[in-house]
Amino acid sequence: MHAVTFSHNGRFTRTRRSRQMLFGLINRPEFDQQLVEHAQKAGAELRTGVAVQRVEQHGSAVPDRRTVAVVLQGGETVLARSVVGADGSAGRIGAHVGVKLDQVDLGLEAEIPVPETVAEDWKGRVLIDWGPMPGSYGWVFPKGDTLTVGVISRRGEGAATKRYLEDFVGRLGLAGFEPSISSGHLTRCRAEDSPLSRGRVLVCGDAAGLLEPWTREGISFALRSGRLAGSGRCGSRRPTTPWTPAVRR
Repeated sequence: MHAVTFSHNGRFTRTRRSRQMLFGLINRPEFDQQLVEHAQKAGAELRTGVAVQRVEQHGSAVPDRRTVAVVLQGGETVLARSVVGADGSAGRIGAHVGVKLDQVDLGLEAEIPVPETVAEDWKGRVLIDWGPMPGSYGWVFPKGDTLTVGVISRRGEGAATKRYLEDFVGRLGLAGFEPSISSGHLTRCRAEDSPLSRGRVLVCGDAAGLLEPWTREGISFALRSGRLAGSGRCGSRRPTTPWTPAVRR
């Protein structure tokens, strides 16, 4: 990306350009696949289609206090010296740790395939639109022949947030194109005194509520906190085992 356009509810549009690349964009499936490949190269065992029922640190499945039991659906139990929860803000590991939330917002997003002529207009440029409700904003991220278009606002204003997205898409001239994916999600920001660990279980990324409360951006915090969790620098001592299960959504 070499340019960013700013607007206020579709008005007062300004674009700033740079000869140098400001940042790059990547499709989420490609990003996730690269994370998986790097983890496997580092020695991780990938298991998909496995649901975690609960985590135990003191119970019948735990041999001693230096062990955590991850109980899977179907009854299987995985034992480990430590567990890192990266299973999202609504995951089971955050609940076990006792993560407390201070702010919850609703994001609505659509992946809109567009013709080459439309994609060319957006090539190398993103749009940030300050929205009509307090704390709301919209975005357009071009990714080849697809535009990622979304808006976010505080939870409890679902109808108004949906209208904002519809109006936003209409103003952009994209209402005539059928989205390939339409989705909604809640972003959850941690309270200031929210814990990040409990015993030998810790959380990172969205599972810990590590989002920037104004933009609700979380990927950079997920990467940084995940790196710290893996290195053992977020606790008082480094892990005593090279194998730590990471519960991911």
